[in-house]
Amino acid sequence: MKKIYLLPILLLLLAATAQAQVTFSDDFESYTAGQTIGVTSSTWATWSGNVASEDAPVTTEQAHGGTKSAKFYTTSANGGPTDVILPFGGAYDLGKFELSTWMYVKTGRGGYFNFQSETTPGTKWALDIYFDKNGKINANSDGNTTPVIVNADYPVGAWFNLKFNIDLTANKWVVLVNDVVIGSFSNAANKIAAIDFYGYGPSGSLGQYYLDDLTFTYTPYTAKPNDAVMYGIDSRKMGLTGDQLPLKATLRNVGQNAITSFDATVENGASSNTYSFSGQNIAPLATATVDFPQPYTLVDGNQNVKVTFSNINGGVDDDPSNNDGTTVLRGYTPAPGKSVVVEEATGTWCQWCVRGIVFIKQLREYYPNHFIGIGVHNADPMTLTDYDADVRTVAGFTGFPQVLVQREAWTDPSAMELPFLEAVTVPAPATIINGASYDAATGLLTLSVTANFTQTVVGDYRLNAVILEDDVTGTDASWNQNNAYAGGAAGPMGGFESLPSPVPAAQMVYNDVARGILGGFLGLENSVPTNITAGSTATANFTFQLGPDNDFTKLSIAGILTDNDGLIANASLATIDKAIANGFVLTAVKDVLVDNSVTIAPNPASGTAYINLSLAKTAETGVRVFNTLGQQVAARQYGMLAGEQMLPFVVSNLQDGVYTVQVTAGGQTISRKLVVRN
Repeated sequence: MKKIYLLPILLLLLAATAQAQVTFSDDFESYTAGQTIGVTSSTWATWSGNVASEDAPVTTEQAHGGTKSAKFYTTSANGGPTDVILPFGGAYDLGKFELSTWMYVKTGRGGYFNFQSETTPGTKWALDIYFDKNGKINANSDGNTTPVIVNADYPVGAWFNLKFNIDLTANKWVVLVNDVVIGSFSNAANKIAAIDFYGYGPSGSLGQYYLDDLTFTYTPYTAKPNDAVMYGIDSRKMGLTGDQLPLKATLRNVGQNAITSFDATVENGASSNTYSFSGQNIAPLATATVDFPQPYTLVDGNQNVKVTFSNINGGVDDDPSNNDGTTVLRGYTPAPGKSVVVEEATGTWCQWCVRGIVFIKQLREYYPNHFIGIGVHNADPMTLTDYDADVRTVAGFTGFPQVLVQREAWTDPSAMELPFLEAVTVPAPATIINGASYDAATGLLTLSVTANFTQTVVGDYRLNAVILEDDVTGTDASWNQNNAYAGGAAGPMGGFESLPSPVPAAQMVYNDVARGILGGFLGLENSVPTNITAGSTATANFTFQLGPDNDFTKLSIAGILTDNDGLIANASLATIDKAIANGFVLTAVKDVLVDNSVTIAPNPASGTAYINLSLAKTAETGVRVFNTLGQQVAARQYGMLAGEQMLPFVVSNLQDGVYTVQVTAGGQTISRKLVVRN
């Protein structure tokens, strides 16, 4: 890392002694246009240490004050080449740090930078800040794991002032845009040593932004005899109305004496409770977790919860200004019968995809009656080829890992709780019931998905069924899970920080794995009438052939209703046992395809098989073929047909084995077994 020196041409005033204030400023006016700041300056550096290809140029393309600014850009969707470090003169976890800069994000582009916790870049990330092309700021703390700012606004294509006011002693981080607070939070990685400006644009855009008039000031902290600091309120910030959230707070002793006793008061505007804690031994600069005996019960909407420490060692705190903290909790009331589907783009090869594993599991535990997670795997043994390809065609997909909430918008797995909670409050046009019957002799599941409409809807609504499996394991190396969190440098991640990379297959268990999407990605055509009134029902039938690797007890059915725009309007999750208990419902559309007329010949087949069927009326007709794992391996649409039909279906490209052939016409599906022997 570069050492920091006094540099008059940068207007630098820098002192790094233990008790001295550290200040820095740069308006980029003293550079010659075209010079790069890492190579030219003795303060700025590049990530790899003055590598010219990583450096950022000074330009006259934009300026806030004067005529020049520093330009950060990318030529690749993956980020880079610009990657420039501004060291702060040390690694600080006490005192106050303030940074201000003017920033300009080019229209149609994005931006990104991060705070580093240690003087060696890449050791630990304290905060990641993303500026997307739509004028939204998102920030994650502690190694890209915890969202602390979600969809805050900034002006696109205009200069704006960005400030960070950070009280490291009390772990209070405040972020402002044009002097308006957009985020206030405590940070699990409450330590800063440098800022890294990287050329990157989130949300599918290239990065291009400019900085001007950048300043920072670090003011050390002076210890007093008795000084307890409210270091953070540790609670889930959101949940469903009525959820009881465990409430914790962290006390930090920044005084000269050990803390042996204290009081803690919890207020929420409606009530106030004080708890006494004695028999403590909190050493100077140590922290202690304070567990409150009563959980906090969420009500609908925002609620402010304040925690205050007092009566330190039976007396007065020498600095009461830092003894309290407030967090905002929010309760969401779910709409009746509403469940939300989150489709996760993941793969064992993807080192960051463990983030999806952790957060899908977390929301599944928090919201068992409303959350449906679906793992859509890519390029690994659990891949459903068509599902994987189709889900990645939804607008906004930029890479792995990402999750798709109700097919409305992609987001990082760490940030999906808020869009899930917002979606669960939206009333659904129908409730969904999953039914099933099971033939143990053949392993064939016959499913029904029924929508009971509470609203009148018009248009192309469709029903669908996704088969999910838990406790999925494998043995060879393709089942190993790559793990970017190994070693802990990227922060905690549900225990993966203590596991190697890759995590051996023997230690991995995969849940919520998509095993079949039975109506295709868009759902079964004509499964819902184009005009259906409130009080009416619609049912679609599907079949799924269990293979030797499918465990009946580990399977579940996600019944899904999509709307005119292909978005998910509602869904329901049921185990196979629960669906059987609900009972199988035969679709009302049963007069199109005559069941006993559907045959396949020759069977076994090689080269080409012929599917014989009888259609009672004209209907859109298609065929799909599934292997014993429930994976779709072939499909063909034949268009509008009627009467007696003999449909050729090429099987020469299929491996020898047993397959399930699904014939669908007019919303009705009938399945037959086919043996292929090429």
